[in-house]
Amino acid sequence: MQKILLISCVLMLVSACEKDNQTTLVSYRAGNGSSEISLSYRDESGNMIDEKIVLESSSDVWTKSMEFEKGEIVYLSGIYYDSVASLKLEVLIDGKVFKSNNSVNEPAKYVIVSGSIPY
Repeated sequence: MQKILLISCVLMLVSACEKDNQTTLVSYRAGNGSSEISLSYRDESGNMIDEKIVLESSSDVWTKSMEFEKGEIVYLSGIYYDSVASLKLEVLIDGKVFKSNNSVNEPAKYVIVSGSIPY
């Protein structure tokens, strides 16, 4: 009887110590603008990627999604030069907004969102 109890306790400890899923889906999103925007973002390999996009209206949205390890740094920045434009940047983790920042009529000013993915 004691052996069965001991084996049960060991099995419960081993199953409780299993690692959780160590990756999570991260989405970068840019929108709420109507101009050419220069974006920079950190990809899942840690590389900085530069990309130019054109948002035609405030309903246009640019999205880039990838898998990141928990604890990794996420980074998205954007800049525009049109004096009557705006920009909203968001980092989403598993579909929920993690970080957000915006700019309205502030050309040549970087909008930045960054952080470390929680465990």
